[in-house]
Order: sequence, then C-alpha cells, then structure tokens
Amino acid sequence: MGLPLLFRAVLLILVVIKEVNFNKLSDEEWNWLIGLFIADGSKAKELRTFRTYFYLNSKKDFRVLQKLEQILDSLNVRRFKQIKRRGTLYLRISCKRFYEAMPDKQKGFVPTNIEAFIAGFIDGDGYITERRGVIGFSQTIVKWIGPFIADYLESRGIKPWKRLYYRNCFYYATSLKQIRNKTQIVRLMAGRQPTTSRATVAI
Repeated sequence: MGLPLLFRAVLLILVVIKEVNFNKLSDEEWNWLIGLFIADGSKAKELRTFRTYFYLNSKKDFRVLQKLEQILDSLNVRRFKQIKRRGTLYLRISCKRFYEAMPDKQKGFVPTNIEAFIAGFIDGDGYITERRGVIGFSQTIVKWIGPFIADYLESRGIKPWKRLYYRNCFYYATSLKQIRNKTQIVRLMAGRQPTTSRATVAI
C-alpha cells in the first residue's frame, strides 16, 4: 500500500527544508563564512544531533551578524539565536550537512579565495583602529591561522608592525593603509565599525 497523499506531501516538504543550497553562495561568501567560523565558530555532535555554533557581540558585530544571516538564508539553513549576559550573541545551527561542511579548525584549511577568508577571520577575531591606521588580530586556540595570514600578507609586500607570541597567544598588527592599497581584505569585510582593539596589549 502506498503512503497517504498528505503524508507524502509532508515528507516532501521536510526533504526540501533540509536541502542546503551550497551552490547559492559565491566563492567570496563561502570563504568569508569559513574564515568567520575559524575565528568565532565551533561544532559538536550531540547524540544524533549535529550542531554548529557562532558566538558574536550583539552590538559591535551587528553588521557581521547581518552578513552571516544573509548567507544562512541563501543556504536555506535555519538557526536559533539567543543573547546572553554581557551582550554575547549565541547562534546555533542544527544541520548535519552544514556541520560536515565546516572544517576541523585545528587541522587547517586551504581557502579558494584567501582574502575573503582573511576578511571573515578578521571580522570575527580582528580589529581596525582608523585613528592609528592599524588593522590586526589575536588568536590563542587555532595555532596555524596567525602565521598563515601573516605569511600571506608578507608575500604581498605588507610588513607587520607586530608579529609575536605572548603568553600562548599570537598577536599581529600592520598598516591599514597598506592592507587597503595592496589587498581586497577590507572591502570584503562585513563592515564592522572601527573600534579600539580588544587584542591590543602593552608588550
């Protein structure tokens, strides 16, 4: 006996909802998304549930969040949002295909558009200080990403103003003008408002 017509219709709807439209994203959007995930994302398998998380600041990162949600809409991926104490925004995606598409942060990633990838990463873990003409970032957990970005920028003729490890954290800073003149990174960023660096320390 075949399935009832109504049940088959509901099943078809569920299949359509679960489809993730990776082909809807441009190369720039996909690499920006991965860069942001490396900076501010994580993923975990909980029983039969595959979850991906992004953690942002609900006030400072509103443009980053806007771009992230536009990308998730294009992918047809639903999410749950919650603002916790001190303005931390927690975004959870329960989707196996999206989970599987996100890389293992500790094993490295080879971007197909490196400047879009760096833009996404800096949107998550970086800063721009317009007054001082500085762009930079810091990273503690993902060990390969700092040297990877710094080496690429040096290959473009951009010398670091700061490149060092301090207390198990990688710090990097360089000329914002040089980044703008020699790369497309700032243009590809989501447009975070210039801010004082949370990564700046006296060393």
